[in-house]
Amino acid sequence: MIATNITWERASEAFPDATLFGSGIVAGDINQGFVGNCWFLASCAALAEMPGRVEKIFLNKENEQNAAGIYGLEFYRLGLPTTVVIDDWLPVKTTNGNKSTIFAKLGDDNALWGPFIEKALAKFHGNYIHLDGG
Repeated sequence: MIATNITWERASEAFPDATLFGSGIVAGDINQGFVGNCWFLASCAALAEMPGRVEKIFLNKENEQNAAGIYGLEFYRLGLPTTVVIDDWLPVKTTNGNKSTIFAKLGDDNALWGPFIEKALAKFHGNYIHLDGG
């Protein structure tokens, strides 16, 4: 069956009350979605346990949504820093008027860093399905 209630929407429109880091970065902000990338999301949750670690990945330092919808993240490939730039368009499922992302979920405090870091890694590796299973 093909889901017809999934669309790509800007985070600022689908989740207007969300912020980049929520009320503070915590491991509980990480909630896995459709793709089997627990191996990566678990490492993100572990990074969240150390203050300042996740913030260092993001070039955006303000705890608000970027008006232009542009976010920069720095990953490393073969020991060299690589900047990945993403937009804020996320695949969103609407059920009974409620919106949620289909891949990594927003944190309980509406933190967007989980879905955005996952999207950046998906871009880094080609697409979301390339993250499945490690």
